[in-house]
Amino acid sequence: MKQVPARILRLRQDLSRRELLTLSGKAVVARAFGGRVLGTDWRPALQPDDCTSALPDPPSLVKSFRAPEHQTACIVDHEPKVGLFFTVSATLDPTQASYANYEYRQYVSGYVCCRTPPDGSWEAVPLNLRGNKILSPSQYQEDGFANGTAFGYRDPKYVCCDDDFGPKGTSRQEGWLYSLADFPGLAAAPGIEYQIKLDFCLRLVDASVVEPRTVSIGRVKVRCCGILPMTRVCVLPDDPPCPLHWAPSKGENREFLVTTLKPMGDYFVRIVVDLEHDYTLVRVAVVKPNTAPRIDRSALHLHLLDGNNGEIPALPVPACSPLLASNMICEVNSASTTAQASFLFAPTKKVQSAVVTLPDRSVNFESADFI
Repeated sequence: MKQVPARILRLRQDLSRRELLTLSGKAVVARAFGGRVLGTDWRPALQPDDCTSALPDPPSLVKSFRAPEHQTACIVDHEPKVGLFFTVSATLDPTQASYANYEYRQYVSGYVCCRTPPDGSWEAVPLNLRGNKILSPSQYQEDGFANGTAFGYRDPKYVCCDDDFGPKGTSRQEGWLYSLADFPGLAAAPGIEYQIKLDFCLRLVDASVVEPRTVSIGRVKVRCCGILPMTRVCVLPDDPPCPLHWAPSKGENREFLVTTLKPMGDYFVRIVVDLEHDYTLVRVAVVKPNTAPRIDRSALHLHLLDGNNGEIPALPVPACSPLLASNMICEVNSASTTAQASFLFAPTKKVQSAVVTLPDRSVNFESADFI
C-alpha cells in the first residue's frame, strides 16, 4: 500500500480502528481484518446553523438533488394565507446498496410578525419546531412537529408532512425518489399587517451515522410584508420589529411565566404570562398539524386562577390600546402550524393554574408546569 506522507496526517488509534484525516478535510477510515484494509468516503457533519460551506461533489449514487435557490416572492391564497410555495426532489441510484441511508433534513430560522394596523404593537408568533424548539431569528433549527416528526425521515414513526419516498408502490425505507412540497407562511384575517423573514436550509444527508453527513444543500429565502390580502417583496432587518415575548433579551428584567408544551389531543399548547403591566397579558400558542382546521378565535377560551385559587377576571381590550385586538389570531406554519392569540386579565402577582379550551378539547396547566 502506498505510504501516505506523515506531514499531512493525524493518526488516532482506537483499538480496532484507525482514522487518517487529511488537511483537506477528507479521510480514510481504515480497519484491519487479516491484513486487509477497507476504505470509505468521508464528509463533514455540518452543524445545523451552517448553510454556506462549500461541499465536494455528492456520491455517485445521488443522481440529482433539486432544491430552490434564494427565492423571495410570496403568494396569497384564498384563506387568506401569505407565504412561499416550494418543492424539493432527489433521485438516488437503487442499484447501489447504500442508497437507503440517504434522507432529507429541513432547517429554518427567521421570524414572522403580525399586528393590527396602523397603531397595533407587533407580535412575533412562536412557530414551534421539532424537539419543542421555537423559531429563532438567528439560529437554524430543524423544521418539524412537536411530537418529533419531521420532513425527510424514512422511519414511519417520524413521518408528518407532505413528502414521499417513491416510486409508487415502494415503502419509505426502500424508495429512491424523494419529493416534498412546502408552503410556509402566515394565515390571518384580511386587514392584518405582517412581516415574514424565513431562511430555509435544505439538505440531503447520509443518515447512516449518528451525526448525518450533508451531501447536498439548497437554500430558500422568504422576504415579504404587507396588509392581507396584499403582499410585496421587502428588505427586512435581521431582528424582528418587536421583542420575542417568550425569550427576554439579554439584560432585560421582565417578570413573566412560561409553561411547558403540553398535549391537548393531537395538538400541543404553551402559554406565556406577562406580569409587568397594570394588567396581565397572556399569549396562548396552539401547535397543530397543518391539516387541522383554522382556529376560530371566539372558540378559544382561557381561564386563570391566582394564588388563592380564585378566578382572575378577564378584561376587554380598550379601543385605544396599542395591544393586539382581542379577536385577532395569527397562524404560522411550515412542517406544523402554530396559532397565537392574546388575552387580557386583571393584574395579579401569581398565577396558580390555567385552563385552555376549544370546543372538542382542553388542557390544564398547574403550578409545576410553569418554568
